[in-house]
Amino acid sequence: MRVSAIHLLFFFPFALFSLSQKDAARYTSAPESCCDGQFDSLSGKKVCRFTEQMPEFPGGEAALMKFLQTRVRLKEEHPVQSTFYLAFVVDESGKAMSGRMSNKRPEKYTATEKSMVQLPDSMPLWKPGLCHNQPVAVLIQIPLRVSPK
Repeated sequence: MRVSAIHLLFFFPFALFSLSQKDAARYTSAPESCCDGQFDSLSGKKVCRFTEQMPEFPGGEAALMKFLQTRVRLKEEHPVQSTFYLAFVVDESGKAMSGRMSNKRPEKYTATEKSMVQLPDSMPLWKPGLCHNQPVAVLIQIPLRVSPK
């Protein structure tokens, strides 16, 4: 079953309004600890969640949305609109890998989710995330809202 609509939801935890330059720099620059990362057992790498420069899909968000729309297929078990939380790692070279559904064990994946976790393996190289001007592995989480035709 083809998907008629995919919506990427991006959440911004806070907005900067009238802050001084000093305060803005404090809130917008990545703290030292973000570059340390945590070990990710699926990718076998030290992975950051936030960096000074987050990874970028080639062509930007619009190209990522088009990529996902052409590849996401709903299985018959999802006859209604559903939201899936796809997570994967973009490593230091920009390769997307280690797809998974956030907050769900692999043995509980539906057929649709099993196909979605394979999407990162077919993605083109991303522009890698940077921390202190050094490429780092970053965990990306994308909520996907899909609805059948």
